[in-house]
Amino acid sequence: MGADTTWQGGESANEWNESANWDPGVPNSTTDVIFGDVPSEQLLIDGDNASAGSILVEAGSSTFTINSAAAETLELYGDFTNNSAAAVNVNVYVSLKNSVTLSGTGGPLGSLGFYATTDAALTQTTLAGTVAIGGTLILGLDSAASYGNFTLSSVATLDLSGLTTIEFSPSSYTGALNDTFQLFDLSEGSWTGASEFAIDANSLPTLTGGLTWSTSSFETNGSISVVPEPGTGVLFLLAGAACWICSRRLRASP
Repeated sequence: MGADTTWQGGESANEWNESANWDPGVPNSTTDVIFGDVPSEQLLIDGDNASAGSILVEAGSSTFTINSAAAETLELYGDFTNNSAAAVNVNVYVSLKNSVTLSGTGGPLGSLGFYATTDAALTQTTLAGTVAIGGTLILGLDSAASYGNFTLSSVATLDLSGLTTIEFSPSSYTGALNDTFQLFDLSEGSWTGASEFAIDANSLPTLTGGLTWSTSSFETNGSISVVPEPGTGVLFLLAGAACWICSRRLRASP
């Protein structure tokens, strides 16, 4: 994307926005960030938000964690790749600005874990290797064609056991019968720890016209859908039955 900058660490409590911790300087939205042999178990985003065009963790890196001092955000504009055999733990709010690929090596410890709040609103995020998502996940949901979703590659392993809540950002969507939102495309790869109880129903867009949300398929295929409200469904069945009876009578009339 843009120029590279490599983490050096060791200055000002390993703060992300300290220029002395980078060579040649603090990354921005067009900078490719490189972590080699990280000399600390913790990086700190303090005071201002952080941004990166992409993030690459090289094979020789050890386990490290990215934390924030006061709910600062890491804005990520490109891919996040962990090529090491160690774990990278991301304990900050991450805002995914584009369709990106998040990937870990899949080794015994080599993984990419998001344990704070991740915002994948209206972007497609491809998962490769071993990726864990914990804490809160915020998804955008504007229409059946425009919403936040994750696609697993054939070599992906997704661990949602640490995911406590899936929230949805405010939306003007009011529903269309049988709309299906594939929040996680599970046709390839594997996943564990999914629960429909993680979905914050109160944050889902309010539906009109006798429609409601169904989350019953989330645990099996990663989707939620728009269905008739229970009472409305009964009315549809009664109406269909009445039409069938009328047609039978018309056919039986001389």
